Amino acid sequence: MPVLGGLELIERLRRTNPDLRIIIVSGYSEFEYAKRAIELGVDEYILKPIDVAAFQETLRRVRIRLEASAGSIDAEFGLDRIGSREEDLANAVGLYIKENYRQPYSLERLAAAFGCKAAYLLRLYRRIKGCTPTQDLIRLRIEKAKRLLVGHPRMEIKQVAAAAGYEDALYFSRLFKKETGKNPSAFRDSMSRP
Repeated sequence: MPVLGGLELIERLRRTNPDLRIIIVSGYSEFEYAKRAIELGVDEYILKPIDVAAFQETLRRVRIRLEASAGSIDAEFGLDRIGSREEDLANAVGLYIKENYRQPYSLERLAAAFGCKAAYLLRLYRRIKGCTPTQDLIRLRIEKAKRLLVGHPRMEIKQVAAAAGYEDALYFSRLFKKETGKNPSAFRDSMSRP
């Protein structure tokens, strides 16, 4: 930046807006620079060249932090209620599942993304949402697959499976039949009939 360095800009911004979320994208990999950025409270520090997938994951993490911090504002003004943070966490997990439904899934990985233990996340999610995160993910993936089967009649079943987040087309077909009562081909055929 020609007039003002990045760290100087962050220092000035922190004076007027201490809660601002900041991501640094830099080609500067010196330890002292990164250390100073951490001292200034930046959320993330990304080196160039940027990996798009990693950058998207960084944005998701910052978004989750923003949503989680919204609860602290409610508490500051006395608007919080018992269980609201748990509801916020369950809602954030649900949003994360919707945004990442095509990614490989495990409950442990999901819990780690939210900084908690898998057993705790499972109990909390079930209590608030009435189902497990895995059940929500399956339901979401099957709904996506239904839309693909109907909307793209020439698409192969293995392509539909992959687009819905399943690497194994046979497993996908068994799960689809369990959830809908029909295998994917039969479902597609039943939807194409007048």
